[in-house]
Amino acid sequence: MYNPALAVLTSEDPIKLNMELVHIWESYVVTGRLPEKKIRSVVSESWKRCSSFGINSRLHKAHKVLSEEELFKMRIDAELRDIAQPIINDLAETIAGTKHMAFLCNSKGQIVEAVGDADVQERASLNNLIVGADWSEEGAGTNAIGTAIKHQGPVQIFSAEHYCEGWHCWTCTATPIIDPISKKIIGVLDLTGPWNSYQRHTLALVVAQAKAIERSLLEKELIGQQKLTNRYIDICGESTKDGLIVIDMRGRVIRLNEQAAKRLNIDPGKVVGQTVTDFPDLNNAFSEIIRLGKPNTERELFITDNRTGQKIRLISKTITDNNKFLGVLITLPFVSLFRKGEGSFADSDKALMNEEVDVINNKGRKTAKVIFRAAEVETRSNAARYNFQSILGKSEIFFKSIEMAKRAALNEATVIIQGESGTGKELVAQAIHLASKRTMGPFIAINCGALPKELVGSELFGYADGAFTGANKGGNPGKFELAKGGTIFFDEIGEMPLDQQVNLLRVLQEKEVTRIGGRKTIPIDVRIIAASNKNLSEEVKKGNFREDLFYRLYVIDITLPPLRKRREDISLLVHNFLDKARKELGRPCLRISNEALKILEVYDWPGNVRELCNVIERTVQMSYDDNITPDNLPPEVIEMVRNKSDMVIAKNEIEKNETVTDLSIIERYERDILLNTVKQCNDNMTKAAAQLNMARSTLYRKLKRFGCI
Repeated sequence: MYNPALAVLTSEDPIKLNMELVHIWESYVVTGRLPEKKIRSVVSESWKRCSSFGINSRLHKAHKVLSEEELFKMRIDAELRDIAQPIINDLAETIAGTKHMAFLCNSKGQIVEAVGDADVQERASLNNLIVGADWSEEGAGTNAIGTAIKHQGPVQIFSAEHYCEGWHCWTCTATPIIDPISKKIIGVLDLTGPWNSYQRHTLALVVAQAKAIERSLLEKELIGQQKLTNRYIDICGESTKDGLIVIDMRGRVIRLNEQAAKRLNIDPGKVVGQTVTDFPDLNNAFSEIIRLGKPNTERELFITDNRTGQKIRLISKTITDNNKFLGVLITLPFVSLFRKGEGSFADSDKALMNEEVDVINNKGRKTAKVIFRAAEVETRSNAARYNFQSILGKSEIFFKSIEMAKRAALNEATVIIQGESGTGKELVAQAIHLASKRTMGPFIAINCGALPKELVGSELFGYADGAFTGANKGGNPGKFELAKGGTIFFDEIGEMPLDQQVNLLRVLQEKEVTRIGGRKTIPIDVRIIAASNKNLSEEVKKGNFREDLFYRLYVIDITLPPLRKRREDISLLVHNFLDKARKELGRPCLRISNEALKILEVYDWPGNVRELCNVIERTVQMSYDDNITPDNLPPEVIEMVRNKSDMVIAKNEIEKNETVTDLSIIERYERDILLNTVKQCNDNMTKAAAQLNMARSTLYRKLKRFGCI
């Protein structure tokens, strides 16, 4: 197959071709006429451009080279160079000893990086084939770097195909590097060597390495977008009333929530992925924060609402990662709604049903009217409260589960959360809801284990007027109808009766419900999140759960680890629960001793985080002293730790052939804690005492009593 990018065909003799090209070039320089059939079109078109540019065909040295200051700035700004550097280094090893050089150039044709054999670099420097030189067609005539940019594709330029005589000694092969997002040329990769060392495979090598650079660019782009999205998710959790827009450093809208879309009257589906240049006012705000903004600083800006002519207030803040700009977060602050003469809409929900209210600005002026509908007020009671900031944990196993949940919030797929009771399945479900595009919709939780079997159908699907004796007049909507635009959370779905599982499966497949006793089908718009403390795949094998429903739910699987597998999180959770107790009970001096904390970290917590919370609450309520010690902990916790301590002590005594002292179980456990702490502190008694939150004299006294010193 003929490849127009190749300079020398398989059937051609490079030496003979070189002689023919030299003759054609000399003829063109003298007459200005081209023998069209004897020279490739990509070359002839380039020669015509060079002639129009006024390029000197007798040039032997590229005359446009950046100054030291310009070169320094170019290197500082060259993001492409940083990403491509590992690939360029690998390429340098590949071409070592082949008399070739590799050049990385920016979109202007300026050389950013050069690698190759030292003798070839020295020879290339005579033509100014060096970092900082301009090898665009406008700067150096026909050459692979500049012609690849004009041609917008890979190209080889062989010997006298170069427009300038000084480059006739070279053969160069180059291909553009394409931005994977904008699809624009952002650089060029070139491989250059003596014409008599011509190799056809260099074209494939250059194209392959350029593709590798593009993949690295795409990977970095996706990582950057993920970081921006994570920041968006975090902010969504902190506030669900403000409008939020995340824009990357290229000016593309990465995410925006429903509130921002409504305030700006734009369709999210048509905006995400587009640049803000399509929205002049937003573009001006973005440009200003980029120009004047500094990391972690905010700016207040205003844009005009094209529908009303009113000003919309924006708060812009740059988003950084390791001191590098990632993008901009734009917040459209929530506009408070007030009735005339009343404090806020929270004063009376019923008074606002189906009524007009005035939007009042911070100067007390009326700016617009908003109509509240009864349905909007009704859904306030079905609201999620916990966001991803509410979920505490630093262990790797738990972090992976939360990262999976955050990714689940970015789409509409069905989620199944599995884990033991008390691991926080509903908290994670609420956080997913609040971080999703359904954040303004209701969050309805259904405990399948607590629903009487005969009421499951009416609760989920509702019932029509007259469906049964005592039915409400006009019927009653089910949970699917009430959750319109939001999320339904099926807790302990493994407890749902088999005959109702088939009805749920039908709803998930058809996306519509029919009320009990009714004939009309009602379309539904909800997201399903289910949870179970049972292994559903095992329940399917036992025949307790429908296989078809299992696979309908099993799209995104999140497993929450039990607390005993994330012991490094126990201290964090304990201090969080104590902090809440300090505020609620007005006991600011409340604290826990290190000995008591160590016991809590050893306990296996069969009830998981829920049990830990209850233990702390119970201990605080039953303790008169603000310092919680092992004596204040519940007996069942102490008993389990005793059993574990006995096993550990027995094992150590067998290994060391020691006899058990006359100490109690708790004293033995306390002794072990003291000895382990001293060992961790490298026998530094002062440091160990501080870590144990006791005086050094107390530590010595305890160790002496335990027969350790």
